[in-house]
Amino acid sequence: MANPLDRSSGSPIDATDLVARITVNSDEVIEVGSVSVGGLSAQVFDISGGSGYINVKWHPDSNPTQGLGWFLPPRARLWLVDHPDRGLLMIAAETWEEGDESSPPIVATAEEMLASLEFIELG
Repeated sequence: MANPLDRSSGSPIDATDLVARITVNSDEVIEVGSVSVGGLSAQVFDISGGSGYINVKWHPDSNPTQGLGWFLPPRARLWLVDHPDRGLLMIAAETWEEGDESSPPIVATAEEMLASLEFIELG
């Protein structure tokens, strides 16, 4: 999700605000560290016990009551990249299953994809 928006006002959310919202609606949020994604630093978080509550929406015209937003999953790894020109990029490897069995392969696949991500100049 690029440039997540506040579900009420529609204004852009920064990484600090997004992590605060996730923390309020999760049992546990652990900052794992940081990695390089496309040459930029990404904060990495593990989330467990997500409420499913829509914390953000992806488009100003999205109606959160119709499910057009991001639902906080029960388990996820989240990467946040603050691009200097394009804003906040949020990447999530999610599972809606309880237990650890499905999480490691999903996270590994996301990490492989993130390792190949490259930001290019437009125009």
